Amino acid sequence: MILSFEIRRSLHTRVGLPFDRPLLKIANALDFSKLKIGGLGSQQKVFGGSVSLVQGSYEYFHYLQDGFNDSGWGCAYRSLQTIISWFRLQNYSSIEVPSHREIQQSLVVIGDKDSSFVGTRDWIGAMELTFVLDKLLGASILLITVFGNINL
Repeated sequence: MILSFEIRRSLHTRVGLPFDRPLLKIANALDFSKLKIGGLGSQQKVFGGSVSLVQGSYEYFHYLQDGFNDSGWGCAYRSLQTIISWFRLQNYSSIEVPSHREIQQSLVVIGDKDSSFVGTRDWIGAMELTFVLDKLLGASILLITVFGNINL
């Protein structure tokens, strides 16, 4: 799909990306090793935008943790657990980090999934993560889709 110049410029402007080349390629990866950590976070100017690192503690949740076998399907669940742990450890929330089942149940409660979803090994994605963060933490999330192979 070829986007008009105006649409590309608008998308790039929204997420602070340059207009002079295709993006989201491995060769364009950012090197965070040069950032100086200090204060509540760090910023470095990058291609007309800025990169921010959020500072704070979190627990890293990973496959097979707590003897639960989610290998091959639990990546988004574990990422969500890690995100919620950050909110807990910064004292923005006092909820317990939810299990896979509790995450699935919250998606059923809000009407995103049918009750048969609970207890399955079905994948969830970024959209479901935003629904759960909103439901459990009251955190409003904005997802921005960025297309990788845009011809400039």
